Amino acid sequence: MNIRWMVIWGAMGSLSSMASEAAAACDQDQGCSGGPARIMLIVDASSDTLNVGAAAGGEGLSAWDVIREVSAGEGDTLYDAPVEPPGPVASQVTHFGLAVFGDDMPGPGEAEILVDYAPCSEPRVEWSLDPRSSCLEPGCSDPWAGPPITWTRQDGSEIDPPGFAETTWSHMPRCDGNGVACEGSGRFVELAIEEITSHRPAYAATTPYVEDASTHYVNVLVITGPYDGTDADVQVALEDAFDAGIPTYVVAYGELAAMPTPGFAEQLATMAEWGSGGTLTHRMAANAGQLSNALREIIADLDLPCCATIDCSHVGGADSGADGTGTADPDAGADWGGGVDGTVGDGSGSANGGSTTDTAGEIDDDGGCTCRSGSTSAPAWSCLAALVLLRRRGHRRVRQDCSIDEGSSGAIANAALVGR
Repeated sequence: MNIRWMVIWGAMGSLSSMASEAAAACDQDQGCSGGPARIMLIVDASSDTLNVGAAAGGEGLSAWDVIREVSAGEGDTLYDAPVEPPGPVASQVTHFGLAVFGDDMPGPGEAEILVDYAPCSEPRVEWSLDPRSSCLEPGCSDPWAGPPITWTRQDGSEIDPPGFAETTWSHMPRCDGNGVACEGSGRFVELAIEEITSHRPAYAATTPYVEDASTHYVNVLVITGPYDGTDADVQVALEDAFDAGIPTYVVAYGELAAMPTPGFAEQLATMAEWGSGGTLTHRMAANAGQLSNALREIIADLDLPCCATIDCSHVGGADSGADGTGTADPDAGADWGGGVDGTVGDGSGSANGGSTTDTAGEIDDDGGCTCRSGSTSAPAWSCLAALVLLRRRGHRRVRQDCSIDEGSSGAIANAALVGR
């Protein structure tokens, strides 16, 4: 066989194989048909999360501050968690939301969705959980001063800065009392689960992004101690969410995660069971690094689409640069300790002197990941067809570079036809 044709057929076989492997690995037909996965981060907003031991914690020391930093801070965060198979990170294939739970009184309680499912929501989540976002005079002058503090709930889309495009509520656990520790907010986790489950139909009916019966929904619950509701109420809420197609991953973080009481350990096990149809177990994280690793393990465990089309570089945070600097601490978690992945954008600062954000950039109309499986192998075959035509026209030396859709396979294939 002429060497030119041998090169062509060899390249065709190689490219076809790569395209098939990429489509299989990414589960294109099933994994992308519903658009980006929707993940709701559910954060424990009990007053205990503001305390360290028997007193209010200083800046950066409380469970509340650590959860915020690991989820959406300035280092590698939940948004940077790699998706399996390796390639994209969570923010490129996922719309994240944020919900909190606290006390049940006064009714309907403190459970609330602060950030609805959205692409590139990392700056909004960070701002929502930043104590400075809810600290306004006269009720608050120092968000880490301890009780009493009266927080002011704000909508980040109504004030500029930060001037978010979408409704973004700030929230803080109550810091009441006249002692040294914050108190006032309980831990009624079922209220948040119920809110998220009941919210899904309304969200699905109004979202401008791709969403259908195959869209992947997940709850990621971070809790720091025993819940205050009844077992029956928590069970019903978690099982109803699972039946509605929203499984719940459970992560215990903080002092009690290091040495859980028997009662707390039992609650964690049963919550994980109720929230997953008996298929999942809970995770324990005693420090920031372990929490980072636990969240990354959850992302890696999910059957997420991998046609990465969401670019969040315009808002800072995930996808904005190289990996973090890493650390030698074995408990520190993957790339924990910072790095340009989590740096903020170039916009003006928040109203309270907190982290800055840039929300001026545009997001793909489809919110990413509408499944481009149809184009996975087309560039390669089109390129090879062109080579055949050129061969017939008598070209002695032709080189053509063809790229398989990077969002689908991440592979670049070069087909070369070289004359003898």
